[in-house]
Parts: sequence; structure tokens; C-alpha cells
Amino acid sequence: MPDAAACGGITDNTTVWNGGGVYVGDSGKFYMHGGTISGNSASSNSGSSGGGVHIGSNSAFTMTGGTISGNSASNNGGGVHIGSGSTFTMTGGSITGNNAGTGGGVYVGSDVGYGNSILTLSGAVQIKDNVCNGTKGSNGNYSGGTTSNVYLRSDKTITIGTNHLSSNASIGVTTQNLPTNEGIAIATGANLDDKQYFHSDTGENYLFYVTSDGTICMTTANAHDHPICGASCQDGSSHTSETWQPIGSAEELTAIQNGGCYYLTGDVTLSGRNVWEPPSDTFLCLNGHTITGAAGTSTIAVGDGVNFILTDCKGSGKITHGSSDAIGCGVKVIGSFTMYSGSITGNHNSDGGGVRVEGTGSFTMYGGSITGNNAASSFGSGGVCVYGTMTVSGSVRITDNVNRGSKGDNGIYTGGTASNVRLVGRTTITIDGPLTEDSQIGVALATTPTTAGPTTIATGASNYTVTDTDKAAFFSDKEGYSLIRIDNELKLKRPHTHSWTYTASGATITAKCDAADCTLADASGGSVTIAAPEAVALIYDGRPKAAAMTVSNDWLGASADNIHITYKQGETALSDAPTDAGTYTAGITVGEGEGAVTASVEYTIEKADLAAGDFTFTSPTGLTYNGSAKTATVTTAKTGVGTVTVMYFKGETQVAEPKDAGNYTVKISVAESLNYNSSTNLTAENWKFTIAKASSTCTAPTPITALTYTGKAQPLINAGTTDDGTMQYSTDGTNYGTTIPIGENAGEYTVWYKVAGDGNHSDTTPESVSVTIAKAKVEIPAADPTPFTYSGGDRTYTLAASGLYTVADNIRKSAGTYTVTVTLKDTENYVWSDNTDAAKEYTFIIGNAKDTVTAKDKSAYTYDAAPDLSKPEPDKDYTVSGLIGEDKLTTAPTLAYDPAAPDLTKTGEAAKITASGASAGENYEITYVDGKLTVTSRPSSGGGGSSSSGGGGGSSSSDKPSASTGKTETTTNPDGSVTKTETKSDGTVTETTTNKDGSTTKTETKPDGSCKTEVKDASGSTGTVKTDKNGQATAETTLSSKAVEDAKKNGEAVKAPVEVEASRDSNTAPTVKVELPKNAGETEVEIPVFNVKPGTVAVIVHPDGTEEIVKNSLPTADGIRLTMDGSATVKIMDNSKDFIDTRAHWAKDAIDFVSARGLVNGISDTIYAPNNSTTRAQLWTILARQNDADLTGGSIWYEKAQNWAKNKGVSDGANPNAAINRAQMVTMLWRAMGQPAAASGASFADVPADSYYAQAVAWAIENGITAGVGNGKFDPDAACTRGQIATFLYRYMK
Repeated sequence: MPDAAACGGITDNTTVWNGGGVYVGDSGKFYMHGGTISGNSASSNSGSSGGGVHIGSNSAFTMTGGTISGNSASNNGGGVHIGSGSTFTMTGGSITGNNAGTGGGVYVGSDVGYGNSILTLSGAVQIKDNVCNGTKGSNGNYSGGTTSNVYLRSDKTITIGTNHLSSNASIGVTTQNLPTNEGIAIATGANLDDKQYFHSDTGENYLFYVTSDGTICMTTANAHDHPICGASCQDGSSHTSETWQPIGSAEELTAIQNGGCYYLTGDVTLSGRNVWEPPSDTFLCLNGHTITGAAGTSTIAVGDGVNFILTDCKGSGKITHGSSDAIGCGVKVIGSFTMYSGSITGNHNSDGGGVRVEGTGSFTMYGGSITGNNAASSFGSGGVCVYGTMTVSGSVRITDNVNRGSKGDNGIYTGGTASNVRLVGRTTITIDGPLTEDSQIGVALATTPTTAGPTTIATGASNYTVTDTDKAAFFSDKEGYSLIRIDNELKLKRPHTHSWTYTASGATITAKCDAADCTLADASGGSVTIAAPEAVALIYDGRPKAAAMTVSNDWLGASADNIHITYKQGETALSDAPTDAGTYTAGITVGEGEGAVTASVEYTIEKADLAAGDFTFTSPTGLTYNGSAKTATVTTAKTGVGTVTVMYFKGETQVAEPKDAGNYTVKISVAESLNYNSSTNLTAENWKFTIAKASSTCTAPTPITALTYTGKAQPLINAGTTDDGTMQYSTDGTNYGTTIPIGENAGEYTVWYKVAGDGNHSDTTPESVSVTIAKAKVEIPAADPTPFTYSGGDRTYTLAASGLYTVADNIRKSAGTYTVTVTLKDTENYVWSDNTDAAKEYTFIIGNAKDTVTAKDKSAYTYDAAPDLSKPEPDKDYTVSGLIGEDKLTTAPTLAYDPAAPDLTKTGEAAKITASGASAGENYEITYVDGKLTVTSRPSSGGGGSSSSGGGGGSSSSDKPSASTGKTETTTNPDGSVTKTETKSDGTVTETTTNKDGSTTKTETKPDGSCKTEVKDASGSTGTVKTDKNGQATAETTLSSKAVEDAKKNGEAVKAPVEVEASRDSNTAPTVKVELPKNAGETEVEIPVFNVKPGTVAVIVHPDGTEEIVKNSLPTADGIRLTMDGSATVKIMDNSKDFIDTRAHWAKDAIDFVSARGLVNGISDTIYAPNNSTTRAQLWTILARQNDADLTGGSIWYEKAQNWAKNKGVSDGANPNAAINRAQMVTMLWRAMGQPAAASGASFADVPADSYYAQAVAWAIENGITAGVGNGKFDPDAACTRGQIATFLYRYMK
């Protein structure tokens, strides 16, 4: 429908399709500002949609108020159905109590591949209480069934308008795909308040959250289900699974008002100076996501009296400040903070970068990690600063935190000084359960322990005893301090100062403390040992072979960094570890002055063995045989290698110089040197090369020319020559030999030749020459000139005798025309002298014998009756002469008087007596001789009767009538024309009609049936049609300048003043010679044909006698129209084909038209296959033929047509074998016509205006080429049949 608006009521309507109340047509617009649309139904068809409103494709519906209720659709969208590419914008009103198969309220979705459907909501809109498969109540609304308000197809969402939703809004949602644990998007463009107006149609099973990009997501209520501690209970208590609520954005996180269990659905970033201050009894699961704090403030602040619990069921969640280096700790604790898992990392504060526990705060850590945090001051703690209380158990990692460190690209602080947990004042850490073996907790005290005794850093809870495993979890952030366990406490102890004495024994030096208060076992300070390099390494490789120094784990003596290894060879000191082969001593010295001691070890570096891999092989170049030696090079990057000798082997035989073609292997020998042993016959897999054979050359053999069949074998070629091997020949391309090939029979021979190369030359690729042994010629026998006439015996047609051919049917008896056939016995090797081998035919005519039938004269007296001729008798009434032997007349003649009623009132010759109708069989030609009837006067003596013999009495004579010279009649016709008919005495009739406009028509008809018609029309054009006694017609016409000019001015064809009858036989077809005025140029001429049909064509007869069908000659109501450029002679033929499968076909006329012109041929002489599809290549060929393109040649049958189509812009030439569809057919036809513009566009529903074929279809409609397939459709993708192709061409050419 066009743009429309509604404020009243549209009720109780029914449709069999879409849109029970309102149907918004394609590209239409509908506005609803109030009123009601109710009680409507689109339910008479299983596919009906839009009970209240159906929005068609690319249309728009805007609703600002009113009610859509109590409507029903059997398929989709009881209230509103949004079609493909359409929009529904709702800013007010309600959609309630509607019913459908799917989407009782609003159906949002479109099929794959079609435009997107958009639903936009804002304001106090209500879409609720709609159902699927419900029942209609007394109030007109539907209930029961399944709740379904807004139905969202896969990937479809609701768009929240810029004014957002407001109070009293209520929107129920059903999604095609069930929400996953991660949630499914249902709306975009939302703020935090918009979420409260949505509910799931399925009840309380789903929760909603808003992401940071304004997307409302729906997820199952039990999507996140685990205990508060994460995956397991780590503090020893028994935690049950909780139901967690999703948090999708920073806005949702900071808007939490009440305690409870929450989990993140994505990363959250706090902005501005926002700090998240969770309400008491808040449990947060990071769910593997990150909370990034705002620059310059803490990420989380746990207020006074607040209990906050942090966990992470995925293990990868964290609390951080990201890339920001601004002040702000991870978690600031004034109340109570319990951490089960997760990570606090990348935070930075003046003190307590990870967690800062204020004096009233308590921090309990049962798992997770606090790493990579930083404190700005040198006295601060990068990890945890404790002013209040801290409790630990489970798997706890507080390590790799620093003060005065720097932040890396990964957001982690490094460098500076280790600073993990800093205990301020007298605070200690409480251990209320066992720590795992992987726990690590670095500790430092605000007050350094004194020499008075160790300081307590951790105590066991009243119900727990500290273990050595717990102790192992702690370490001091300050170097040198140690941890000890006393009773149920862990204490940090100040380091002891040792006084060492060193002792050397062999390769080992030991240290012992002399101080009296040393607490070390046996006062041992450990040992340091020097060792030679491993034996496997003591082979020369060009690298230093350094001794190794090993320091025991309990070494507390002089710093190992100050103990250096020295080397010497014999008595010669070395500045560094030795490299060359030889024997060396390595030593270490510990202590100073007299207290210094030395330990040493001796070792030998052996010479290395060389391998092929130590060398680089370079193959010779120019590896094709040329008679010269080839030289390979073998080099090494190693220094100090002995002399290298290169050797060549062909097989197992060493050769001095590789020259001949073949495969070679290179080996080397190397002399001994300082660091390397000698080596012989070193080689590698790739130390090979091949000298290829050179290409052979030859002087090619030449064919022996002028060979003619002799019945004997003959050499076919002159031999070729080569210096590089042996010439070989073959006639089958497979079997070669050195013998010159021979041939006996006539025909084309292919002789293959090649050079079989010698040891240094390759075989050549076979090539060929063609040789012809021509057929021997046989002289055509001369025709027998004898005139033969029936004689009653055999007659023989005599030809020259030869053993090379046979003669058949040359002996006949009866009169007639016969064919004598002379056939070559061996057409494989012989031809006639005219270079043909078909049988020669001679016409053998035995003429009829002459037989004469003579009517005998009769006589009668005046006024008697003429003698009776009805039963003629031989010899009495007629005589016969010329019959041969026993031959007789088989049919007696008929005798008659001429005139039929002789005048017997006068004497003299009253009539001729004619004979006719006699027969003596097929061997005779009968000649008739007339008799005469003579009338005499009866003799005066009287006597009655008459005598047939002419005797008897006489009578008085009368005058003989004179011969008539003919008669003339003149008739005035109703149209004012005058016809003069003249009949001559010989039977010739001449009829001349003169019309009022001065035009004349004169027809002369002779007794033998021949006639001639001459016409001169009012314009001065003339025409003559001659028809002989056998019906053969020829015509000539001269068209006047006036006739041509008038026709061109009127846009018509000039009509020739002749009319002929088309013939199916070219030999009997009428010819029409058309003379045009000089300089007439191209002229359309119409030749009248009284039996014209679609298959009638004009055939140009060229001056050399060749004939050519005029493809563009068109049948009209009166004849054939063609375009001529100058005078020409044409034949008019009925060239219709008799296809048995088109006789009753709807496209018969079109098929006759195109097949007669050779545009589209049958698949056989009798089959056209009108319902078969046509390929693109076939259509190119048809259009190329219609445009007289030269299609001869090409590597494939359609190549020339394909090139023509591409050059003319008719087609891109792709997919030649694909079936052509109707759209492509019309488009190619339109392009072949030069892409003429149409007056209007195509009106078919299935032809989009922007489709490539739209203009072509519009042109085809306008020119009557197509009318579509019915029901307003063109069906562009349907395959185009051969019958349709013929019809399109027929209509187009007409």
C-alpha cells in the first residue's frame, strides 16, 4: 500500500495470505498514532503471517500509540510481522493478546539472503501477554498456549531508540536459539535502566545483563553454578553451590546495591576516578575476566563493616590497572576481604600496591596470587601492606612484587627491590590451615630484626599447628635473613658473620668457619671443585675448551664470582681457555696471601676428524657434453685444514678428467694438520654431477614428390643425415628402423624420423614429413552416340572395355530412359580423369517406335445423317501401320467429327474425322492422321440413304463456310476498370485490364498451358511473369524511381508488380529478376507470393550461378520482404523442414522460420527437439549466423562464434557449455541489436529494476518478442528451450 496513517479502528478482517488487518506493500509506509487494530486474521493459509499488520519487503511501520490486540496468524507474527529489509519503530502503545504459530506478538526475522528486519523500541511500549497456539477469549484476546511476545530469529536483536525505554514499559522476549551460558544478545543501544523492562517469555529461567557496548544479553539462571570458593573448598569449610547473577559492564558492577553472588560476563574497565565499593556480603567471581581500575585511585575499596569475597572459577581472572602507571592499589581493605582465587597484579601505590589492609581491615587469603605489583616508596610494600590483620591457608602466592620498580609492556612491574608482604608495627600473619607445597609468600618487617633475637612474622591459629611445609612457603624479601620455626611461630632471624679457612685437595677446595658462634653443622662452608671438560667435548672444534667450576649448594665462602679459572700448556700460561689440540692444566685459587690455596686438573684436546659435511661442494657449470673437461670445486670454511685433493669417479672407475656424458661422483683426500687428522675418500650424497648428452642434429629427410599409384611398393623419402648417431624411420611413430619406408597404395603417409644418439648425444624428438602417393587416373569412357529405337529385341549401350571398372544395366529391350552405371573397381587407388571416384552414370534412351493410326475418309449425301463412328473397326474405320512383329494395339482409337455436328446441308468437306486415345503399349509413339467427311448431293435419279464410302446419288451444293479469325469481348468491371478478352483461332486467349489509375495487366494464355503476364503499375514499375507448359515460372520486374522514393518516404517496402508461387524444389522454383534504379541504395522490396508461409525464403542467385539463402528475408501477408542493395536475381523457395516432433508444436511457425534460414538446425533431418535446452555456445552461433558472421575455422566448433560474441559485446564468452536461461537469451539478443532503449521499464514482478537484464526484458516486451510466462512473471532463471529460442528470433526478426 502507499504511505498511510491510522488512528481509528481496523477490526475483524480476514485474509487468505498476509496482513489480516493491514498489509503494508513493498516499499510502503504506515503510521499508527492511536486507535485499534484488533480481531483480524491471516489464517486461511499455512504460510499466512501478520495477523494485525504485515510489513512487506523494504517497508516501514511507525507506531506512536494505540493498541494491536486479539489478532491471529497461522504462521508468523500474530500482532506484527516484519518482512525482509523492513523496519518497525514503536515509541508508544501496546501489542497484547495476539496469537500465532510463531511470534504471537511481533515476529522479527527474514530468510537467509534477504534484507535484515529491524525492530526499534523506546518510550513506555508494552509487548506482553501474547501467545502461540492459544485460544480466543470472550474479551477478544488470546490466552493459553505458549507465551510469545517478541520472537527474534537467529542473530536478530531489538534496537533501543535514542530516547530509551521509560516507566511502565514491558517487553517479553523469545529467541530462536536458546541462550548459552555465555548469554545471547537480544537488544542493542541500551543503557543500564533499559534492562529492567525486559523479561523472558519462558519465566524466571533467564537473567539479563548489559555489556559495556550497550548490548542487553539474556542468559540462563543457572549458567554460572559453583561454590563461593570457586571450583573447590580451600579453607576447609563445606561450601554449597550458589546461583550467580551476571554482570556485563562497569556500569552494572558499580550499580550493585545489595550483597549476593555475581559473576563477570566480560572484562570491565572503570573510568574517571570511579572506585568499586561493593556492598556487604558481596561475592564476586571473575569468571576468567579482568577488572581494570581507573587511573589515580584504587580498583576496589572494601568499606568499614563490609564483607567482600573474591573468587575466580576459571583461574585466569585478575584485578589490575592495566597499562596505567598512576597511583592506585588493587584492593583497599577497611572492612573484611576474603580471596579464594584470581590474581591481583599490575597495580601501583605508595604502599600496598596489590592489597592495602588498613588498621581496622582484615585480609584472608585461601588461594590465588598477588604478583607484579609495585610500591612507589623504598619503604613501602609492592604486594600487601598490613596494618590490620592477615590470615592465610591453602595455595597462596605472594611473590615477585617490588618497590620502586618499573612497569613493562605486559602491565607487570619488575626491577626495583623485592617487596611482597610488609608487616607494620607488631602485626603478624595468622596461619589457620596448611599451606600447599606450591605456596610462596615473601615477607619483610617494617622494623628490622635485631641481634637480640628473631622476630615473629607468623603464628598458627589456636586450632592449628604450624608445619615445616608451612615454613617452606615463606621467604625473606631481604637477603641474608633466615626463617626459623619455634613452637607454633615462624620467626625472621638476622644473619651470622663467618671467618673462613680454605683447604685444597686435588681438584677440590673446602671452606670451614673458625668463628666460635657459628651454627653451621661441622662449621662447614661447603666446597668448590674444578673439572675438565667432558670427554665428548675434548675434540678440536675451533671453540675454547673451558674447565668447569662447581660450587656446592652450601658454599658460603668467598664469592664464586671472584674465583677465576687459569690455564697453562706445560709451563706456558694462557690468557684464556685453550682451543687447539694438545694437553693443558686448569686451576682455581681461593683465599688471599698465605691463606690462598690452589686446586687443578689436566686434560687433552684431541685432533678432529674431518667429514664431508665440513666442505662445500660446487658442481661444474656447463654440464652438457662439448668435448671439454668439467671441473668441480671443494672448499671449506674451516681454518688449519691440510691439503685437499679432488678425485672423480665414473661408477667405480676413477677418471682423470670428466669429459664424456655420464654420471660422476666426487671424492677428496685431506692431509693431516695441527688440529685435524688425515682423511681419504670423503664424499657426500650430493657430491655428484651429470654431464648431459648434447642434442643431436641432422639434415632432415625430404619427401619424394609426384608419386602415383603403380601397384608396386615405392620409397617414400630421401634419407636424412647426421654425425651424432643413427638416422631412424617409422611409419607408425612407434617402431623405428634404419630402412627407408616404402608405400604401395595411394594415400597420405606420415613418415616419422629421429636421431638415435650415440654415447654423447641424446635422441631427438621424433618429427615427421607427409608424403602422398596419388591415385592413378582412369579415363572416363566416352558415351555411346547411337540413337536407339525400340525394335522388339535387346539394345546394347556400348562403352570402352577396361579391367579397372564395371558396367551395369547397359542391355535393355523396351523403350524408355535408363541409367547405365560405370563403377571403379578400386577407388582406394584409382580415380576418374576428372579426379572423382563416384560411379559415372550415362543416360540410355531407347526411343518409341512410330505407329500411325489413320482415320478413313467417309461420305454422306446432303441432309442425310453422318456415318456412325462410335464403334470403329480396324481397316473399316481406320488403319494401323508401323507395328513390329506380333505387336498390336492394346486400345482401339476413338473417332470423332470436327466439328462434332457436321453441316450436311451443303456439299463439300463437312468435317474432319479425328482419331485419338489409341495405345500400342509403352514402346510406341502413335501418330494420328485425320480423315474427312465429304457431303455430296443426292443423285437426281433419286435413291435414298447415304454412302459411307462416298458413292451414290448427288445433291445440290452449298457454299463452304469461311474460317473464323477469332473474336473479341470487352467488359467494364464494377471498380471502373475495363477488361478486353481476345480469343484467337489457335486457342490463344489474351486478357488485358486497364485500371482507372492507368495501370495495366495483360495475360496471354496459350493452348499448351503456357502463359505470360505483363504488368505496368501507376508508379511506372513494370513486371513480367512467364510460365511454360510445364509450370516453370520466371519473372522480371523493373521498379521505378517514383515507387522506390514513395516507399522509403512512407517507411514501407516497395512492392514488385509480379506474383509467383514458391516451390520446394530449387530446380523448379520461380526466379525473379529485380531491377532497381541507379543509386537507389539499400531498398526494402516485397515480392508477392500467393502461397507464402514461415518457411518461405528468398535465395540470391549470384552471377556465377551459386545460390545463397537471404537469412533476413521475411514472410509477409502477401509475399517475401528483403533488403536489396542494387539489382539482383532471386529464387522464391518453400524451404520448410518436416520435423516430426514439431508438427503439432506451439512454436512450429517459428521453428519453420529459423530452420528454413539455417539459423537453428534440427538435431537430425527429422528431429528438431523443441523442448531441449540450449547452451550459451549454441546461442552465440545462432546470433552470429543471423548477422552473417564468418564461422569457418577455429579449433573448436564454437570458437569463431564465441569471439564474435565477445567482440560485439554480446557476451563475455564464459561457460560455453552452460544452459542458456531466459534472461541471458533476451539480453544477448538485445545486445546484438545494439542495446536499443525501451520507452518504459519491465513490468514483471521477478525482474528487479537494477538487474543486468531489466532493460533487455523491457525492450523485448515493447517489441513483442516476449510476453512472459503468465501471472505477471518472466521467469528469468528458467532454461531457454530450443522452441523458445526459435520464437524469440522469429518475433525479433519480424
